[in-house]
Amino acid sequence: MAFCRVSLSGSKPLPEECPTHPMTLGEHVLRRRLELGLMVKEAAERIGVDNQSITAWEHGLARPGLRRYLAIFDFLGYCPVSPRRLSLGRRLWRWRRARGLSRKEVAAQLDLDTTTLWKLERDLTREPVMRVRQKVLTLMAETNRTGNEF
Repeated sequence: MAFCRVSLSGSKPLPEECPTHPMTLGEHVLRRRLELGLMVKEAAERIGVDNQSITAWEHGLARPGLRRYLAIFDFLGYCPVSPRRLSLGRRLWRWRRARGLSRKEVAAQLDLDTTTLWKLERDLTREPVMRVRQKVLTLMAETNRTGNEF
């Protein structure tokens, strides 16, 4: 009888509580934490929050604040939020808040007054003129590409 060496490899199956199709940011965090085999405390340390925050997000009891999104996206390794479906104003608002910038700072960079920026972020104006639209898109793209403002 001949013997041969067989080596089987595969990934360990994820626990049953792991969402197969995560819908919320908390479910994405839960899935990634379980994939990495981390305890809640370890995931919290990596993201920079306390254990209760992670548990609340994973159970749908709370949602993370926008200021935590960049750390969460780093932890996940991807961005589960699709801002393309949002209006330009709402995307700008999320971009500004995620970076901790004031409306006054962004208005100055865009050469707009703060009231106009406020109306743009709240979709209280019609579609912005091409000049303003281009400035907004350029500002968000440059900052994302260079990593400034992080």
